[in-house]
Amino acid sequence: MNKILGLGCLLLFFVCACSKLERSMKVQFTPLDSDTVLVNQRYDKYLNYTNETFDKRMGGSDRNVNGNLRREIVLYYLADTKVRDESYIKNSDLKDSIIATKHNEIDLRSIHFIKAGAYYLSGYIVDRLIDNEGRVIEKIESSIEQKITVIEESRSKVDFYGQLVFPDTIVVDEYYKSHIDYAHPKFDEYHLNKDIRVLRSLTFYFTIDTVRYDAGVIENKIKDSIFSSNKNKIELYKIAISKPGVHYISGYIDDEILIDSLNNNNNKDGKLPGHLFRSHLTKKVVVISK
Repeated sequence: MNKILGLGCLLLFFVCACSKLERSMKVQFTPLDSDTVLVNQRYDKYLNYTNETFDKRMGGSDRNVNGNLRREIVLYYLADTKVRDESYIKNSDLKDSIIATKHNEIDLRSIHFIKAGAYYLSGYIVDRLIDNEGRVIEKIESSIEQKITVIEESRSKVDFYGQLVFPDTIVVDEYYKSHIDYAHPKFDEYHLNKDIRVLRSLTFYFTIDTVRYDAGVIENKIKDSIFSSNKNKIELYKIAISKPGVHYISGYIDDEILIDSLNNNNNKDGKLPGHLFRSHLTKKVVVISK
């Protein structure tokens, strides 16, 4: 539904030469046309990955012919305004990871940014060969560094309003009701138009954490979701937090609208046109002991 703009960023790669095996490794990004990404849009890019030694040993598959070895490829990374080295990332509690579903490709589309500016995707790839008992037989690591420029969309901004109604201070292990008040004037106009039929839904994807995600919650950090067919309100279940301290309810709202055009003679493929708008919100909550 969203047509995500492709982007190509200036590639700065440093392959760790920790062993002879690593010298045969080739790592590169898929070349695309643009070196920028828009705020609140997915980082629509794949990391093309080639480890010639392991590829030959595994026969170009995630499991070898004898079935006694499997391959696991994981990218550990930080998206930050500063370049971070491998040692910093390994010791950071804020690092994230993406597990490759193909031996030659890592999908980076779970990454997005909510603020404009210059960012760096710093990280390292761990390529493991694992036997049937779960033991790591061989391992190769390689570092990556990618500059990303995040810009505001040039079109006029759409005003929206989303507020998580929840107490600023709560008592540990006690449950509290909450909801989100929401408005999107542009999408609301569709409901006032009697000439078209629309299907509207709101979904709040969120997590509760001691970490504040200023650059937006990465999708694989999301722990839960709430669906609402009410265009102006999302009712959340009762929430309790079991540990005292400062916590953050962080997430994003997907506001999706589908327009019924099946009776339109111009609709040849039978697909419904629509729009998706994503907005982010964070609520700081102080949890005190009883």
